[in-house]
Amino acid sequence: MFGVVLAVVSIGPFRGGAAPAADDCKPLTLITQVDLLRREGDPHVFVPVAINGKQKLMLLDTGGWSTEVTSQAAADLGLPYVSIRYSEVNLAGEESHQAASVETFSIGRLTTKSVEFVVSPEKCLFLDEPQYVGILAPNVLKNYDVDIDFGGNKLSLLSPDHCEGRVIYWPAGVVAVVPTRVLRSGHILVPVKLDGKDVDAILDTGTSTTTLMIPIAEDEFGLTMGSPDTPKASEMPERRGAVTYAHKFASLSFGGVAVSNLNVAILPDFLRNKASGPQLGSRLGESSNHEQVPDMLIGMNVLRHLHIYIAYREQKLYITPADGAQATPVAGGTTPNVLPYSTHLRLAEERRSGS
Repeated sequence: MFGVVLAVVSIGPFRGGAAPAADDCKPLTLITQVDLLRREGDPHVFVPVAINGKQKLMLLDTGGWSTEVTSQAAADLGLPYVSIRYSEVNLAGEESHQAASVETFSIGRLTTKSVEFVVSPEKCLFLDEPQYVGILAPNVLKNYDVDIDFGGNKLSLLSPDHCEGRVIYWPAGVVAVVPTRVLRSGHILVPVKLDGKDVDAILDTGTSTTTLMIPIAEDEFGLTMGSPDTPKASEMPERRGAVTYAHKFASLSFGGVAVSNLNVAILPDFLRNKASGPQLGSRLGESSNHEQVPDMLIGMNVLRHLHIYIAYREQKLYITPADGAQATPVAGGTTPNVLPYSTHLRLAEERRSGS
């Protein structure tokens, strides 16, 4: 039977609400909060955004790289294109060398002007559903503390300028504090134990099922692809000849989080094998040549049971059960109404000369 539990972790006076702030540091400041939306039968969560004043939805993807819009969305919204030097490639081999210029972009009450989003290699990501226009990725998210309440379906962006560790503002009887390593891309690398073995994993809200790469499954766990305990699951429609497998692991743990009897998808390792370098999720690109490639992705079949506070600056996760208990963050100071972000500095630096 599948189960997710949190062990009791001693973290001082966090239980039952926010701890008092010290005199020399700031309390939590809420920048914006929006309701996450779900589709029936889909484990993913979607963020309501406004692009040039038009209400749309983006997939929340902590395992992505660049915030993207689809070419169909760019056409529907009349977004002009800008060329970029690097390529964005999906697993089907489709490439994009373009970004779309956006006059205004908003998440709730948070608005910025004159930004650029990579145009996805796919024409559209969600067939016949034009309101789903792209992916909200770490190049935006990592500028904030990100609170994802899967139980209450809330996404909150908070200022990272606060007392270290003073972040649990909702009722919580049990809290796990998980040290992480935040990579240059904003990917959150978590050391986990999978059936007692050490594995490096990425926290990936853009992946529906927790995923392990075939070489790791074979070399570290001695699994045989196609055997009775690791049967063929499917063929990847976007990659001809690529086969996925499935295996049930007895345990996965990280920090105080323990998962039992976890079904894991086992995929070909496109990330390490791509000569131009890896990019997580379904994206491959030259910009991540020097980034560590994870052994596995922790997907939504695990994450949806949790309430996760991502403190990028502290390089820690604060996790409680997703029980739906809600509260309002402390609002200390003035809430900015403009995104203080250089999220597309990478695009600006890598444009073609003269473009």
